[in-house]
Amino acid sequence: MKKNFTLLTLLIVANQAENLYGQKFTRENYFDYLGPSAPIIRQTLASANLHLYGDSRDKAFCDKSPTDGIDDARAARLRTLAAKFSPVLHRNNYSVPRDFAAMLRLKYHPEEHKVTFDNSPTLYVDTWDLSKPESQLVQADFVDLALAAASPAATNDTAHHQPFADCHDKRLKSLLEEFDPERRQLSPIHPERHLEKVLYFDFPGQNEASWRKIYRLLEQEEKLEQGRLDSKIYAHFFIQEESNNAYEFVIQYWFFYPFNDGGNNHEGDWEHINVRITSLERRGDLLTANDIAAILDQKSR
Repeated sequence: MKKNFTLLTLLIVANQAENLYGQKFTRENYFDYLGPSAPIIRQTLASANLHLYGDSRDKAFCDKSPTDGIDDARAARLRTLAAKFSPVLHRNNYSVPRDFAAMLRLKYHPEEHKVTFDNSPTLYVDTWDLSKPESQLVQADFVDLALAAASPAATNDTAHHQPFADCHDKRLKSLLEEFDPERRQLSPIHPERHLEKVLYFDFPGQNEASWRKIYRLLEQEEKLEQGRLDSKIYAHFFIQEESNNAYEFVIQYWFFYPFNDGGNNHEGDWEHINVRITSLERRGDLLTANDIAAILDQKSR
């Protein structure tokens, strides 16, 4: 099975499920069943200090293909490392790690009993008031990510959609500012704040039976168009300082499954494993800054 590697930067997903151990989730009460949300954090200090993604002060730094904050040459090296140390997954059913971006565009047509990828990714934004004895949904918004990404220089075909595109672009920028990890570090959330936002994507289907039906159709689609919907593994690199000038260099491999129908049934299931990178010279010991630089510059095995 072909595996595609993508450097993972940031994904915001909150899962909205229908059943959890027999509890009935509804549009009006699901917040009460959510666990505490993990804070969005910036890269580790060690990753920043050791220029894991390239040193922007270096004249050779080039960030064009794509423009993502990572030096292009460094990105190529990281992908090589990701492929070298990638885990081998043995498939035991029709569920495989999917391309998250592709699954956001997946649409189920029940009347035709088929799936397509022609819808726009939609990010839903629910605002909850926590000041009452029972949390209340007070606002429900959404951001059309395709419109938000629309170019300001609209073509004749898209010009009449530009006001809507600008609206969704402003919503997305506002969310990025609100959830910016550095901004939150400078301005901690007050513990008595009573409004809370939930951001989520809504994947096709409502329960185990419908999920299985839809993704079995997707399996049939893949057989017709080999290579179009290969499985995908995301790789996230970070460096963690354990003691003075002693570091761990880690690759986190992330796997996205559109649903989980085990004991905790839900849509949007992310799994991951950590792989700790070392060198033949260190043989499992912690690395120095020079060791990591040698690995990143292809001067170490």
